[in-house]
Amino acid sequence: MVRALIFNPLVIAVMAGVGLVAARALDVNPQMREMYIAAGVMLAASELAMLPLLLCRGANQLTMSQAALVATMIHLMSAAAAALALTASKPFTYWLLAFYGGTLISVSIACIRAVRSAPIATKQ
Repeated sequence: MVRALIFNPLVIAVMAGVGLVAARALDVNPQMREMYIAAGVMLAASELAMLPLLLCRGANQLTMSQAALVATMIHLMSAAAAALALTASKPFTYWLLAFYGGTLISVSIACIRAVRSAPIATKQ
């Protein structure tokens, strides 16, 4: 789970790099200001989503599965709140969706690993 805290910023950096290369290749203005805002929002959302997994370390699979559900909900709700509250320009929305997709994959992988590595709940 601690690796996911480091992996999320790397995913955002790679997505930004791919987006900038694509924008340059298509001769389109990449809208750097919106990219930075969307990257910051999704960095905060993806790091905040890791909080339930960190708080439930050492718990059984039942607890970790619920923590994983809460983590993905936090990730989704943070992105939705940012899309509604901040500048709703098209470039911001496009960058936000790109970063959301990338960080959703990394958050989901972290959740799956956390559930799989947790001990199986025993009947008491």
